[in-house]
Amino acid sequence: MSLGNLKIWYESPASVWVEALPLGNGTLGAMVFGWIEEECFQLNNDTLWSGFPRDRTNPSALELLPSVQKLVLDGKIPEAERVIEQHMGCPRTESYQPMGYLYLALDHGKNVTHYRRELDLETATCKVEYNVAGGAHVTREAFISYPDKVMVVKITAEGGSPLTLEASLDTDHERSCTIQQKDDGGDYLVLESRVPSHVAPNYEITHGKEPVTYEDGKGMPFQIHLKILNCDGMVAIEGDAIAISNARSIELLIASGTSFSGFNVDPSNQPVRLEDRAQEIISGKGDVSYQGLKSRHIKDYQELFSRVTLDLGTSENMALPTGNRISQIKVSKQVRKMDDPVFKWFMQAA
Repeated sequence: MSLGNLKIWYESPASVWVEALPLGNGTLGAMVFGWIEEECFQLNNDTLWSGFPRDRTNPSALELLPSVQKLVLDGKIPEAERVIEQHMGCPRTESYQPMGYLYLALDHGKNVTHYRRELDLETATCKVEYNVAGGAHVTREAFISYPDKVMVVKITAEGGSPLTLEASLDTDHERSCTIQQKDDGGDYLVLESRVPSHVAPNYEITHGKEPVTYEDGKGMPFQIHLKILNCDGMVAIEGDAIAISNARSIELLIASGTSFSGFNVDPSNQPVRLEDRAQEIISGKGDVSYQGLKSRHIKDYQELFSRVTLDLGTSENMALPTGNRISQIKVSKQVRKMDDPVFKWFMQAA
């Protein structure tokens, strides 16, 4: 099979989280849902966790050890287990936190045809395209670059009416959104927030205790930056969103940063930092053209991705959407039908 066929693709937007398509560079990650009227990129950062370093030593554990040993020797195993669970353990680990969302609200309505949503495994780019009823052919392409430490999104419209959209940031945590001025003179949005000081893991039984705790000044702060890289239309910042009108091509940059400074450093009072390269890109330093960003991303990615391939031959399933292929694998129980793209998909997820 040629590498050009290594695409995971669907004919409809994601209806649940597991149907969204993933992008990431090891630090910044996104799930792309491919919604029509309002695209959603769910964003995360690998250092964004609740809590802060603390002494988790349980001084009562050693004191209770003799009584637990006696219960065991007396055959009272359930009683011993209860003492251990309630009094001898230490607090569980903290919880990984979702960072936020990039929303793109488009005004072209929901009636579209020839919809396609794909993840190109050869280039680590996600693309959504469709024809607006009686209007333009809209394409949205996104990738997250490891060498440049940013997510890049490009939206284009060919034929029909130009694009009108609103780009905004949001988060599940308490937040504020500010407008900042860059060195190159461009305005951009910065979402600032802080994760809870404690979030109980989903596997923990909290016995009626509040699973999520916010404390003033405690918890890791973070930022999401959104900037217009290029746009051939009208741009205005309205409230906490970027409004764009009469555009045929729009290019966006997204970067994130947290205050994580090490496993034993309290992030609560540390400054939020973007990675150095992301800060340079957001500030407009160096080659920040869309093609330059994409070329560096693909070159870096393919040095890893192209090291392995599996050829299981061809099958009639090759022309089917990925969801249909996986369904047929489940029904037929024939592993051979898991052709190259699905193999690569599972390799990426492993």
